[in-house]
Amino acid sequence: TGNSEATGDYTKALRIKESLNSFVSLRYNVKDYISSEEIGEALNSSTIIICRAGANTVTELLAIGKLSIIIPLPKSSYNEQVKNALLIESTGLGYYLPQKEEINAEKLYQTVLMGLNQFKIGKGFNNKALSECVETAKSMISLDAPSAVVDEIEKLLNKI
Repeated sequence: TGNSEATGDYTKALRIKESLNSFVSLRYNVKDYISSEEIGEALNSSTIIICRAGANTVTELLAIGKLSIIIPLPKSSYNEQVKNALLIESTGLGYYLPQKEEINAEKLYQTVLMGLNQFKIGKGFNNKALSECVETAKSMISLDAPSAVVDEIEKLLNKI
């Protein structure tokens, strides 16, 4: 949620958690910030991820192959968040939900239900097999990119 006093989202989310029955409350995790040590567990334990569409988030979503509802920032440099959302949507793993449509709770709820249904029947948002969507997503990224960068730096350093 972040912890902005201007929006009060974190405080509001905590109040909502307190009002839920114990079964639902246990499954409703409120965090103002997810650390780098916690992000893997948070993403891997999720069935559907609701998120923005920054470069790191998109790369992580493609790598783990999870269904996601992507709500890009409406104003980002060169509109890259919309482009990123469309990239994930093209794999079938993502559902692009523009913020400018004035998202309301019902629309988001219905989108989550649709995603859960797709997950239950083993399909992506594009109605292709979920396994096919995951393979498409994973083919778009290189998980060994850091090693490749280090190798290239080493080659450049050896030329000096």
